[in-house]
Amino acid sequence: MKKVYIIVGLYNNMEFLDLAIDDPEMTVFAFEPNPDLIEEIKSTTILPSNYHLVQKAVSNFNGKATFNICSNPTCSSLQDWGNGPTFGDMKKIEVDVVTLKDFIEEKGILEVENIQIDAQGSDLQVLEGIGDKIQTIKRGSCESLAPHVTEWRLYESQPQYSEIEKFLHTHGFSCTWEYNVGNGIPGDEINITFVKQ
Repeated sequence: MKKVYIIVGLYNNMEFLDLAIDDPEMTVFAFEPNPDLIEEIKSTTILPSNYHLVQKAVSNFNGKATFNICSNPTCSSLQDWGNGPTFGDMKKIEVDVVTLKDFIEEKGILEVENIQIDAQGSDLQVLEGIGDKIQTIKRGSCESLAPHVTEWRLYESQPQYSEIEKFLHTHGFSCTWEYNVGNGIPGDEINITFVKQ
């Protein structure tokens, strides 16, 4: 494989699809545990052979777990709601969970050009699950609550921004962030971009 792109938490946004269509030399692995969304994507989108849907959740462990499908599906998560605002009711299903360390090893991936993580409160757990394969990552993005949000959590075990920042710096990444103004809590959630130094 030449250029590998990974998406954790695809929803139905189809990130990197145009790139995959334009460049058959790249490979996209898009993780989405919600079976209804997987079926919707398959029935409405013509996927090129280098764009792979993976019907699994991603975290820092392998196995089975409860996945919460929210009535607002952009908020579906391995975690329950925290003590902050909520954006819908959760329906629980069992899903397969994988670490990116094991997935990268299984696929024989030597370098990840870009990883996009939108794991609804579990972004740090996804990063932790890369293990020593973190060296394969060139750049990426993830989300967290804004640095000033310390008194509540959108999701039950959602880490603070400082925890994600520390993890990224410890593993040799520089990072910047900007407010995620297009979501339900503008000013309280941020997009983090990180690049290997």
